[in-house]
Amino acid sequence: MNIQSPWTNGIQGFQRAAGSVAERQAQANVSTIKTAHDMLGTLIDIQV
Repeated sequence: MNIQSPWTNGIQGFQRAAGSVAERQAQANVSTIKTAHDMLGTLIDIQV
């Protein structure tokens, strides 16, 4: 019986969870940048 395995699995699970959260935040940031860019584009169009 390996005493370390639950601990190792816990760390790996935590890293996976943290990784997926970071991925979701990165995707959210990209979409925010896209919408901000679109808004800037329409503002420039209105001014012209």
